[in-house]
Parts: sequence; C-alpha cells; structure tokens
Amino acid sequence: MKTKEIKTIDPTIGSMVDECMRRVYWRIKRGVTPIWEPDYFVSGRAWDAMMGEWEKTEDEQACYAAAIRAMHKVYDICNCENFNERRTPENLTSLFSLYVTQAEERPYKVIDSNVGFEMPYKDFMLGGEIDRYLSWPPYGVVIDENKTTTVVPGKSGWDNYASGFDLGRYANQLTHYFWAVCEISEDVWGTRVMVACLDIPKRASTERTQFQPLWKPRNKAQVEDYLQLCEKRMADIRRAEKLNVWPKGGQHCTGGWGFSQCEYRSLCELPIPLDQIEIPEERFLVGEPWAPWDGIKCSADLERKEGKDD
Repeated sequence: MKTKEIKTIDPTIGSMVDECMRRVYWRIKRGVTPIWEPDYFVSGRAWDAMMGEWEKTEDEQACYAAAIRAMHKVYDICNCENFNERRTPENLTSLFSLYVTQAEERPYKVIDSNVGFEMPYKDFMLGGEIDRYLSWPPYGVVIDENKTTTVVPGKSGWDNYASGFDLGRYANQLTHYFWAVCEISEDVWGTRVMVACLDIPKRASTERTQFQPLWKPRNKAQVEDYLQLCEKRMADIRRAEKLNVWPKGGQHCTGGWGFSQCEYRSLCELPIPLDQIEIPEERFLVGEPWAPWDGIKCSADLERKEGKDD
C-alpha cells in the first residue's frame, strides 16, 4: 500500500511520535480518522472561534454576535453527539458572557490571527496554526494561545495542569510557535496562554478566577533544545518509513486514570499486517490529510520567503 511521505512536523505529529508511532501510521500516513470526535476537541475549536471573532474589531456588540455565530457553526458541523454539560454550546455561551463582562481595555494590537505556517528547517518542514500574535508594549511581540479546561484555577490539579506549559507536550507547542514567529518577527517575548475554566460556579464568587493568564517566555537555549527534539522526531519517522515498522507505544492503548482508550485500539488488535488491514467505514474516515496549516498561509510568512529568495 502506497502512503504519503511525511515531510512536515507540527506539535500534534511531534507528540504522536513521542507517544506512539502506530498512531502516526494510522492518522498521518493513512489518514484514518474516527468518525466521532471527542467533545473536548469540539469545545476547544468553538472557544478558539469565539475568541478569534472577539479580537477582530473594537465594536463589542458586533464581535459578541459574530462570536456566538462562529461557536454555533463549529457545533453544527461537528461529529460528536454526546457532550459533557460543561462543553455544550449553552455553557460556552455563559462562559463567553463572563469573559466579555470581565474584559479590560486591550493593551495590545493584534498583528495576525489564525496564522498557518509551514516553514523549512534543515531538510524538513515545521508547520502549525497559531491562534494569534500581538504587538504588546513593553513586552514586544507576544503569541496569544487559548486553552479551555475543567480544572479550576487554584484548586486540586491546577498546579500540575499549569506546569505542563513549562515542560512536556504543551511546553513544546509554545516553543514550536515561538520559533515560527521569530522567523517572521523581531523582539518576540513568548506566549500568553489564556486559560478559560469551563466549570462555572452556580453562585457568583469573588474568590474564583474563571480566566487565568499564564505568561511563558522563551529563549534561544530553549528553542535550540526543542529543534534538536524535532530532528530526532523526523529521524524516527524516516526510519519507520524506510523499514515500514510502526511500533505501538502501549502507554494509553487501553486507557487508564485520566485517559480514554486509544481510538485505534481495535485496528491495532487485528492479527494481520498493517498494510492489509481494511478500515471499517462505519467507524472511520479514510484519506483525511493532517495539515492544519493549509489554506491559512500567513502573509508575513510569504513576505519572509520572498525576501529570502531575493
């Protein structure tokens, strides 16, 4: 079976390489995607869409209406039937209303939003999609990343959640975006992660922080360390492609505390060679490319490439 060569790494692909090469095979090489998606994917996309509309103009009334429409559009076309009550359109509407009432005057200017990029690094590409990046005196250029969580700031589990932006999967994502913006901008400071807690208290509380900004600077040493990891990841991918060997990570195959079972478990359990497995169409879509950067090329990135070609 002929499959597409992997030439670009983004944070999602990178995490798959670290955790389970078999997932890379199913999702990236063969484009196999479960028909039904988790509710947290949908609510996360919907919140990103709302925040993107909110940042477009200074007309708050128009932005609010556009944000609600964008959120409903995400839910209307999603492939998810069962939602946790904290991830429903109704709860996101309430959360967004809270955000609007608490929003302060913006001390920054949006440079660009929904920024897709695919840039060369050595002999492969690094790609991804950034929510937005800002001009924010006196910091300089600040990447703005939205996250939603059911973990309550300051309560049990919060410290572990927040520390994930210093080391681990989320931290790598921030460094990845920092590298990309440094390629097209100067004086890049780092990232503001704006975390929105989906757990809205039934009674108003002055002690509850519903929206928690996490300020995460980056430096040259951190970027160099991350780029070495990217080189290792691409070497692992190329070795797997050459040998056609895609080992299972095994850590989350059957789920466990805080994790659901892998969506590809039923395929991996089949006792036949990978390239002979026929994908059940009632459970999976086939041929879905993973390229979130496509169709949203950053204008600044195009200027960068033109400048380098001169």
